[in-house]
Amino acid sequence: MSLDLPEGFTSRPATMGDAEAVTAVIAASETHHMGFANVDVDDVLADYNGATDLARDSLLVFEGDRLVAEMLVENGRYAAGTVHPAAEGRGIGTAILHWSRGIARLQGGTVVGGTVLDANEPARRLFLANGYEPYWESWILEIRHDAEPAPPALPDGVLIRPFEPGEEATIHRVIEDAFAEWESRPPNAYEEWSAWALGRRGFEPWMLPVAVDGREIVGTAFLIRYPNDGGWVQQLAVGKDHRGRGLGRALLQHAFGEFFRRGETLTGLSTDSRTGARTLYEHVGMHVKSSYTHYASEL
Repeated sequence: MSLDLPEGFTSRPATMGDAEAVTAVIAASETHHMGFANVDVDDVLADYNGATDLARDSLLVFEGDRLVAEMLVENGRYAAGTVHPAAEGRGIGTAILHWSRGIARLQGGTVVGGTVLDANEPARRLFLANGYEPYWESWILEIRHDAEPAPPALPDGVLIRPFEPGEEATIHRVIEDAFAEWESRPPNAYEEWSAWALGRRGFEPWMLPVAVDGREIVGTAFLIRYPNDGGWVQQLAVGKDHRGRGLGRALLQHAFGEFFRRGETLTGLSTDSRTGARTLYEHVGMHVKSSYTHYASEL
């Protein structure tokens, strides 16, 4: 795939062994533009583990031996890239953005885009200058508990428990059915989700709780613990026929308790304007920590 880098820069695909260096680049950008870093090396490893073809779909850019930019394109739709603050304004962002469009086409995509921290003005200008338009807003919300949270209130007959072996495909289907309602959200194959979630380093059954009504799995969540740095609700899904019963709130409160009992008093998550879920999170006491905009363009 064509890549028109400025003189003095080289590139190659990423490998799993590059995760630490990639994490450092993303953390440097987040810290520069918003004052703190959200990324963890296990996040990068999980993304690489879930990639369909890492050699084709990933890109690293170097100045000498120093990594200065990274990009990963997924599902023909999402292009997540970062340029180190020290290398901004030198044409690298434009080059990797154009490269990502070619990869998205190879993956069968018709629209491609990326989510940009609103405080990252160079990235925002880059997307707009290349014909990308805002598609939706997203936010990171968080809550801190000084005492153990109250247990979730559950409807009669419903319980929340860790998943059991053999339920993985059903859980994936609940998530996909719920998330398929989102605008512009491509399907995520079971193999990719399993590698990204169940294959995450340090995965344990408590990280995938399910809400069960009788023998039916009606909701689920995917939880990630960052030791001494808080808990994260990566996914939260309730079956369409079981909404309005308080199950989303119950799964969220279950997550708060799970993290607190493991020593994490801070819980965060991300949501966007397509889901309509921000009100739910604010009603349980969460507040917005940072905001983002997803920019996209037709291919």
